[in-house]
Amino acid sequence: MKSYWLVAGSAMLGMVFIVASPRPAGAVACGDVLAGPGSFRLEQDLVCSTTTALVVRDGATLDLGGHTVTCADLDNGIAVAGTGARLLNGTVTGCNDGVSLSGERHVVKRIRSRFNVRGFVAEDGLEDARLSDSSAEFNGAGGFTLFGNGNVLRRNESFGNADVAIFVIGNRNTLTRNSTNGNCIVGGCAAAYEIGGDDNTISRNSATGEDTGFLLTPDFGSATGNTLVKNEAAFSFLAGIVVQDGATGNDLVRNTVSGGGTHLVDFNENCDANTWRKNTFETANQACID
Repeated sequence: MKSYWLVAGSAMLGMVFIVASPRPAGAVACGDVLAGPGSFRLEQDLVCSTTTALVVRDGATLDLGGHTVTCADLDNGIAVAGTGARLLNGTVTGCNDGVSLSGERHVVKRIRSRFNVRGFVAEDGLEDARLSDSSAEFNGAGGFTLFGNGNVLRRNESFGNADVAIFVIGNRNTLTRNSTNGNCIVGGCAAAYEIGGDDNTISRNSATGEDTGFLLTPDFGSATGNTLVKNEAAFSFLAGIVVQDGATGNDLVRNTVSGGGTHLVDFNENCDANTWRKNTFETANQACID
C-alpha cells in the first residue's frame, strides 16, 4: 500500500503526518475466493464456467459495481461464507443458486438474483445476516430461502418466482418492508411468505396477487411467539393470512387483507393461543379472529 509522507515545515514542531491512500480494488476473475480483510470491485461483467462463479468470505467486501455475473453452465453463482462478508451492487443470473449464504453476520445489499433456479439460498444455517434492498426475480424455484436465526430481511422484492417468494425457518428473524408479487403462479405453493420457528417478527410487508399471502407453519419444528403486524395481502387467490394447525401462541395485529379468497384463516380450534386483534378484513374461517 502506498503512503505519502508530509513533513511539517516547522523544525520547532517536528511533526510528521501520514496520509494513506485507500487500498486498491483487487482484480476479480471467475473462480476467485475473495477473503478478508479487504475490498474488491468488479470492473466488468463476468461469464463463468467454474463450479462456483465467486466466493466472498471472512470480512471481505465484494462490490459488483453494477455489473452482472452470469453462470454459463448452470453452476452456482456467488457464495457468501464464513463471518462478516459483504456483497453489494449488482446482478447474478443463469445460475443454479444465484447467491448462497452460510456462516454469520454477512451483509447483502442491492443484489438482483434473476433467472436462476433459486435466488438467495441459506440451507446450512445463517446467523445474524442482513439482506436488504435486493430482489429475486423470475427464478425457476424460490426467491429467498433461508434457514437460520437472527437474520434481517428489509426492503427486498420477490416477484415472478415459481415457488415461495420468501421462505424463512428459524428463530428471532425479522422481515420488514419486503414486497412480493405474482409468485407460484405456474405450479402453486404454500404461500408467498412461509414462516416457521419461534419469536420471529413479520411487519409492514406486502403480498399482491399470490395464491396465499402469509403462512405460519409448524412443519419444521414449531411456530410460536411470532408477531405479524401491519402486513398487507391483496388479491390472494386462496387466502390472505393462514395459521396452520399446531402453530400457536402467535400475535396477529393490525394486518390488512383485501380482495381474493378467504382473508384470514386459523386452523387451530378456537384459534388456540393465537391472538388476532384489530385486523382489517371481510372474511375469516372462525369467530375468534378479530
